[in-house]
Amino acid sequence: MDNDNTIMSLPIDKLDLFPNSPFKVYNGKKKEQLVESVRDSGIMFPIIVIPNRESRGRYTVLSGSNRLDAAQQLGHTEINAIVKTDIETEEDALLIVIETNLFNRSIDDMLPSELAKSLALRQKALKQQGKRSDLTSGTLCQKLDDEDINKDGDKNEDNKNTSGTMYQMLNEEYKLSERNIRNYIRLTYLCDNLLSLVDYNIISFIAGVELSYLKQEEQILLFEIIEDIHPKISIDIAKELKLLSTTVNLDTILTKEQIKAALTPAKNNGGKPKSSNFIKIPIKSIISYIKEDDLDKAQDIMVEALKLYYEMNS
Repeated sequence: MDNDNTIMSLPIDKLDLFPNSPFKVYNGKKKEQLVESVRDSGIMFPIIVIPNRESRGRYTVLSGSNRLDAAQQLGHTEINAIVKTDIETEEDALLIVIETNLFNRSIDDMLPSELAKSLALRQKALKQQGKRSDLTSGTLCQKLDDEDINKDGDKNEDNKNTSGTMYQMLNEEYKLSERNIRNYIRLTYLCDNLLSLVDYNIISFIAGVELSYLKQEEQILLFEIIEDIHPKISIDIAKELKLLSTTVNLDTILTKEQIKAALTPAKNNGGKPKSSNFIKIPIKSIISYIKEDDLDKAQDIMVEALKLYYEMNS
């Protein structure tokens, strides 16, 4: 196997899926259509694999997991594969997994979690593996600036030169705006259970982005409540939860009762949630008046200030 792109016919029972891939194997109608296509025309393009270094004679699938699944469904015992022997690190392998899926799938056919994780993982892979443009087509991943997206999924204002970065490349290839890229990457901060609800449109994409700002402990509590009472999580409710989590006290975890109250607000005569339960005051509006060390006492301070105000103006 001197050639680093050897094509071989491999036993299907010697193939393993790539661990922790952001992409899920097709099910439902997509799977049925692919199985029918393979039945009629066979597998037209080889899958891509690498030798498994820990288990001699076995291979790990980098591209073609759905074709492999269809072949198994039809009872095939072997499948044509390109065996790449020049992949040195897991990051190199991950880059191929991400790039081939992005090129082979329409973004409209991808689940939000798949696109979100692939964008975030590609950024990490490129940073760690030294941006090897020889691994893939190179059209999308040669000029990614490691600092273009910060840990919050936002564009760093310090980097003014964004020409040729992932934002522009993805916009040209897939018509994704910078805001959408940031929102997708932000989704990766959702716990897996909530992210699956976004995939199935039980929680809308934008509501999911808002909920991603909740602390992990709060997200776990939220999912438990959703399983219990099945509330509808509107964008406004998601924003309310984000506000409660991020502006009241940065070190405080919302209780299950607080989260449930935000999910089931009291109704007024008009059938709309009352606004009197909470007064929304962005922290930037009061930070210049209250010392940072006193933020956990902000509510008491504002109540006393209001008392004084009305006493002086009564």
